[in-house]
Amino acid sequence: MPQETLYAHKHGLPDFLVRERDNLIECPAYAAGTLTAPASGTVTIYEGGTVLVDAAAVTVTASIATYNVTAATLPSTLSLSDEWLIVWSLVLAGSTHTF
Repeated sequence: MPQETLYAHKHGLPDFLVRERDNLIECPAYAAGTLTAPASGTVTIYEGGTVLVDAAAVTVTASIATYNVTAATLPSTLSLSDEWLIVWSLVLAGSTHTF
């Protein structure tokens, strides 16, 4: 019986999103310590209970899922907050994994 591959997201510090600027975020995924490129994926970004980015397609660059949060998504009218959540759904080896 084949065993499911376990994937991990290694990220040292939290992402800081700056209002009124484009912000490139990324989600490197690893299997057994090896960087593994996703076939595709989406990212959803929440601020408190508000969805700011809803299942937007990611770009895979150098085997890492990336997404550009545009300045228009982060206007100066947004309050400063630590209630942000970034959810990555990446397709790895044919299965969707959430980080």
